[in-house]
Amino acid sequence: MARLRMKYLYFRRYQCVLLFVASLGLLGLVLEYKKYGVKHNFSKADVEYFAKNIMITYTLIASKDPYETQFEAEIAMTNKADRIFPGHDWTIFFSQMYSVQLPYPSHLEDFETQNYGVRIFHWNGQLYSFQPTEDFGYLIPGATKKIRVLALHRGMAVTDTFPNWYIVFKGFPPHVISNTEDDPFKFVRLLNESYSLNLNKINTLTSRNRYENDMKNIGHATLPILPTPLSILSHKPHKFLNIQQNSLVIVCDDNIFEREARLLATAWNLTMVKRLPSKSFIHFGKREMDLESGKVFITEAYSLSVNVAQQAINVYAMSSAGAFYAVQTLFTLAGDTYKLPEINLIDAPRFGYRGLMLDIARNFHGKDTIKRYLDLMAMYKLNKLHLHLSDDEGWRLEIPGLEELTEIGGQRCHDPTETRCILPFLGPPLEKKSPGSGYLTVLDYKELLRYAIDRHIEIIPEIDLPGHSHAAIKAMEARFLKLYNTNLTAAQEYLLSDLKDSSAYYSVQKFKDNVVNPCLHSTYAFINKVVGALHDMHKNINPLKIFHLGGDEIPKSAWINSPICRVLHLHDDVRTLKEIFIVKVSDILGKYNLEVALWQDGFVANQIFVLPRSTFSEDRDIHAYIWNDIADVYQADKMAREGYRVILTGAEHLYFDHPYDVDSSEPGLTWAHKMLSTKDVYSFVPDDSFLDLPVDCNGSLFCPQRSIHMLEGIQGTLFGELVRTSDLLDYMLLPRVIALAERAWREAPWHKISDPMKKEEALESYWGEFATTVGYKELDRLDQLGFKYRVPTPGAIIKDNILYTSTEFPGLVVEMSRTGKSHWIIVHSGHTPVAPGEKINIRARSANGQRYSRTVTLLNR
Repeated sequence: MARLRMKYLYFRRYQCVLLFVASLGLLGLVLEYKKYGVKHNFSKADVEYFAKNIMITYTLIASKDPYETQFEAEIAMTNKADRIFPGHDWTIFFSQMYSVQLPYPSHLEDFETQNYGVRIFHWNGQLYSFQPTEDFGYLIPGATKKIRVLALHRGMAVTDTFPNWYIVFKGFPPHVISNTEDDPFKFVRLLNESYSLNLNKINTLTSRNRYENDMKNIGHATLPILPTPLSILSHKPHKFLNIQQNSLVIVCDDNIFEREARLLATAWNLTMVKRLPSKSFIHFGKREMDLESGKVFITEAYSLSVNVAQQAINVYAMSSAGAFYAVQTLFTLAGDTYKLPEINLIDAPRFGYRGLMLDIARNFHGKDTIKRYLDLMAMYKLNKLHLHLSDDEGWRLEIPGLEELTEIGGQRCHDPTETRCILPFLGPPLEKKSPGSGYLTVLDYKELLRYAIDRHIEIIPEIDLPGHSHAAIKAMEARFLKLYNTNLTAAQEYLLSDLKDSSAYYSVQKFKDNVVNPCLHSTYAFINKVVGALHDMHKNINPLKIFHLGGDEIPKSAWINSPICRVLHLHDDVRTLKEIFIVKVSDILGKYNLEVALWQDGFVANQIFVLPRSTFSEDRDIHAYIWNDIADVYQADKMAREGYRVILTGAEHLYFDHPYDVDSSEPGLTWAHKMLSTKDVYSFVPDDSFLDLPVDCNGSLFCPQRSIHMLEGIQGTLFGELVRTSDLLDYMLLPRVIALAERAWREAPWHKISDPMKKEEALESYWGEFATTVGYKELDRLDQLGFKYRVPTPGAIIKDNILYTSTEFPGLVVEMSRTGKSHWIIVHSGHTPVAPGEKINIRARSANGQRYSRTVTLLNR
């Protein structure tokens, strides 16, 4: 009994202590409330104040499984205000590239986190939100609330999380949280840098690696022209014809060259005359080129000779395009000195299709930005601009009669109903501001067509269907609601969705309503309307030839519960419905005499052909854009053997939305690979995508003798989820576009070497010539034109207390700063001393000295 009584007394004492501690906590709470004040009713000023003083920090914690398919992240909210931040009546919205892990069952749209006092909600696509539960409490000034979540990816780069997180207080408009505005580097952190950089057993490049890999600096450009001409018959770089000191005139033998001649006359302030003088002239003439068919695209061939003694320049071409490329070569040779070296060359591109794809749907880039890139493409002899005009996150072309496409589908803002805009996916500024919002008017688009044709560039428009269509679907639903009460027939005329469809699916980008319904007549009425509008825009400028339909990434469960598709007894067969859709659209395009282009998954499912070539009309080419060369290296070969025209745009070498380097600060997606350097692009050999075997045609009209004969060319591709500014557009594309142009124009000269060691040696030699020319010549040209290309991170070693440095493109200057000193000095490789134990920072400079690479730190051990 005594023992029991003793236990009872201890228990009572423990209870008293607990009550005392609780009372102190309650007293503290009361004092905090009294000191800081807590409001339950907010004013506009309160909302704006909290948006400026709540700080978000997003930290990558660690990988959560050995296969690195998911990572843990921490969202920290810190109250920098002088008052208590409430635990009620607010929601914070954010976008991130990779999905927040939702608990089983996976179709749940929201869930309450354990221990963190918030409920997380998935709205659509990349957009999420969280709001406090009763367990959240409140934040006193200086306090931090931490929330941990799982995300489905490796979690590698700062740019995987989007900026412009925003807070919505009940009854008030949204406000961007200030420290997240525009730039993820303001608030995204990595707890363990080495974890991020070593994912998938791929190590980051060290300064030593770079130094060992970079080419030696020989002090000058080694190639006179990029892309490299087919054949330079003679070149005397020390003999010059000075354009400004000689009264040259321009003569055209054929009127087809007049536009190109006038381009040169305007640029160099020269006069055009009718008769050819005996000297001091630039002559344009038409001539057949004696080149082997099949090896090059003969139509665009030209020859060029500069004779210094005669003060004569002769240009011969088979077409105006060939003459245009000769003019571009003259501009390259003269540079800003207006001095032409004596040279004699014959040139022709390897491929007739030399393309660049710009995505202006995810983030909008306007007419002026596109013009800059048309100029760049012309400079490097690229001739196809594939414009990605629609996607889930935006519709970017005015279509007369369907104004909702741009008024709603072309705008992003906070509107949960998506009746005045679509949701602010990808972290844009709020309230219909660029780059989330914007579009090309009909006049803008026509202006671009004229600008392109003057530069011998064909614009190929893409309207991505049936998937990737959230913006269009929502725009047509808004149109339906607007007309429903006054004209039901008109309301339904262009509807893209079965309003009774309960199909549950997620697209690759986690959209749950992004596939147009192939069982609706109104879907095809919509497509006919859009194609007709595009046809009319092109008609009197440069007639539309190819319509790119997209056709990629259709979710497997789309349409499965569509009542309208059930009537056709096809609701459970997405593959068949996709085939029906593509064939019907092809028939619509046929009425306009247009050729069909599709991403490869428009033709295939699980690497099996869905559509045989005979499905389509025999009088039109069908173009297959091969992007997924990771799942099947020989997908292009299979498509070619079936009779499709093939354009290679594979993620392995030509997806410019991937980072240049394995570093958390490098922008870029990493789903295909961890890095894509300029050298990786240069090293691409299109021939390796094809098996060098005869084709068994079995009587097919479309079957080539060899599959590679169906290869039209190659295309660099930049999808735009991360590309919010024109500066970042420049960064992601340049200098990789120069390497793209080189491979599109000239066959890789090393690829036929059979000995692996000799082939590698040849590749390194050719790359050295290319890289040196880029460093000493091309980057300066880009600077003069205002392009903000990526400046490569320098390589370095310290040997015997002397610093040795290099750059990927020899000719760029490297700078160094010493520990504790803010000023930078130029490094003279092999001559700059570093004290034992000293830590230094190094960086490379752009050619014009105005921008810098990422800074790296070295320690002289």
